[in-house]
Amino acid sequence: MDLHLQVPPERWGVTRSEFHAFVNDVRQLWTAGRLPDDQGNQPRHGNSRYGPNLYHVNEYFVKPVTLAAGGMSYALMKHPDGLLCQVFISHAWAEGIFELEDLVSRGWPRLQFLHSLYCCLLANPQNLDVSALLNVPPMESPFAKAMQSASHVLVIPNESVGIYTRLWCVYEAYLGTRWKKTCIMPARPHTSTQCGEITRTMLVPVALGLLLGWLWWFILQRAEIRKGFFPLVAITMLTCAIGTALWTALCFAASLFLKACDCSRQKHYRTTRVGHILLLFLCTFSMFPWLRFEPGFRFQFSYFQHYFLPIVLCLFNLLRIAQLNQHQLELKELSRQASHLECSTVADATCSDPSDEQRIRAAILGCEDEIDLTIRVLMRAGAYNDWLRWAYESGVDIRGFGTSDLIVKTGLAASLWALAALHSLGFRSCAVFCGSTDQRWIDVSVGLCVVVALILPVTAFVLERYGPERAVFAVRVWTMFALAALGVPVFVGIEDHLSMVTALRQSAPFHYKCPAPLLRIMVTWFRPAAALLGTSLALLGPAKVLQLQLSLAVVCDFRSPSADGSETDSSLDSGGSPSVGPLNDND
Repeated sequence: MDLHLQVPPERWGVTRSEFHAFVNDVRQLWTAGRLPDDQGNQPRHGNSRYGPNLYHVNEYFVKPVTLAAGGMSYALMKHPDGLLCQVFISHAWAEGIFELEDLVSRGWPRLQFLHSLYCCLLANPQNLDVSALLNVPPMESPFAKAMQSASHVLVIPNESVGIYTRLWCVYEAYLGTRWKKTCIMPARPHTSTQCGEITRTMLVPVALGLLLGWLWWFILQRAEIRKGFFPLVAITMLTCAIGTALWTALCFAASLFLKACDCSRQKHYRTTRVGHILLLFLCTFSMFPWLRFEPGFRFQFSYFQHYFLPIVLCLFNLLRIAQLNQHQLELKELSRQASHLECSTVADATCSDPSDEQRIRAAILGCEDEIDLTIRVLMRAGAYNDWLRWAYESGVDIRGFGTSDLIVKTGLAASLWALAALHSLGFRSCAVFCGSTDQRWIDVSVGLCVVVALILPVTAFVLERYGPERAVFAVRVWTMFALAALGVPVFVGIEDHLSMVTALRQSAPFHYKCPAPLLRIMVTWFRPAAALLGTSLALLGPAKVLQLQLSLAVVCDFRSPSADGSETDSSLDSGGSPSVGPLNDND
C-alpha cells in the first residue's frame, strides 16, 4: 500500500502494448488449461472470443503474479514510478478478457498517438483491501483522479450486462460529462467481418468479370472476329459508363428524398450496393475486350482516355462498394454495441457496496437526466462531447458521427482525388496540342487535386484532435466532392470518345477535333471549384456548416430524437449516413 500512497492514481497506467502482452499471457495459461472454470458459472469461458471473465483472471493470474512481486498492482509492478493515464477504460468486469482486448483494440483512438491506459483490473492493488481506497468521497477515488488526467474515456459494452446498470460506470459517465472528456465506444467492425464483405462484394465480382472477360478477349484474337464484335464491345462499355453515372446520380437523389421523408434506407442501401456490384462485374468483364482494340488516334489524350476509361470505371465502382461496405458495417457494429448500453434510466443502476451506492447517489443527485442524455448521445453517435450533445438536442442526425475508421475512409477519399488529378494530367496533353488558352487552369486543376489528395490524411489527423465529429465530417465531405470532381468530367468526355472510336473502327469519315467545350469547362473550372469548395466546407466543420445552413434557411426537417433513445435499434441499421443537414454521401 505504501507504493500506492506515493504514486498518485493518475499514474497507475500501463502501455497499450503491455496490456496486450498481459492478455497474451492469460491466453497462454487459458490454452494450457491452467485457468479452469472451477465454479462452472461462465458459459463462455471456453470460447476463444470471450475467455474467462475478469473476476476469474484477477483471482488466478493477477493476484498470484503481483503477490510474488511484492503485493503492488500490476501497473506499478511494470512502472514503479508510475505512468500517466491517457485513455480511461470504463467497463463492468462482466466481459471476458479476450472480449475486452478486442473492444479496446477496435475502439482505440488511433489517430491521437496515445499509448497508455488505465484499467482498474491492472491499476488497483488486488492483493490489498481495495475497499479502503474507495472508502472516500467518489470525487477523491482513484477512478476519478485517473479519469481527470485522461483525454479520452473508452466505454466498453459487453453482452452479459448493460454497463450502465452498474453505478460506478454511471458515475464515470457523469465525470466524463462534467470534465468535458471525449467518450468513445468501439464501433469498428471485426477484421474478419470486413474481409468477408470484401470477398463477397468485391473480389468475387472482379474475379468472375476478369475471367469471363479474358475468355472474350481470347475469342477476339482473330481479326475478322474482332471487327464483327466491336459494336458489342462498344455497347457494353457505353452501358458501363452511362450506367455508373446514372446509377450514382439516381441513388444520391433517392437518398436525399428518403432522408427528407424520414424513411428507412436499409433496402435502398442494399439496392445501391447491388447495382454497383453488377456494374463492377460488367466493367471488369468488358475491360480486356475493350483494350484489345487499338484504333489510331491523333491526340495523346485520346489514347490516355481509351485506356483510362475502363480502369477508372472499375475503380470508381470498387471504391463506391468499399465506401458503402465500411459505412454499413460501422453502423451495424454501432447498433450492436449500443444495444449493450441500454438502460431505462440511471436511477435503476445498482452497486454491490451499499456505502458506495450512498456516496455516489449523493454525488450525482439532480444530474440523473443529464447522465441519461449523455448515454443516449453515446448510443446514437458512438461518442460523446459537447458538440455532439448540442447537435443531438438540436435534432441533427448524428448517427455514427463520433466514431469511424478514418484510416480506411481517408484512403478511399484520397484515392478518388488522385484519380481526378491523373485525369486532369492526361487532359493537359490534349490542351497543349489544341493550343488551348486553358493550359494554366488545367495545371491549377492538377495541382489542387494533388494537394487535396496529399493533405487529406494529415488534415484528418489534425481535425481528430478537435473532436471525432470534425474528422468524420471532413472526410465525408471530401469523399462527396471527390465523387463529383472525378465522375462528372470523366462521364462528360465518354460520349465524344466512344463516338470517335466507333467511327474509326467502322472506317467512317471522322474529323479530328479538340475536346468539347463542356469537357474543358468540367476539367478546368468545375474540378478546381469542387476541390476548393469541398476543402472549405471540410475545414469549417459541422458546427459552422450547420449554422450556415440555418442562416440560408435550407435545412431539411430534422427528426427530433425520442426521449428514451429507442431510435438506436432501428435507425442505426437503416444504412443512412451520418449527416448534418441535407448533406449525404451514403448513396
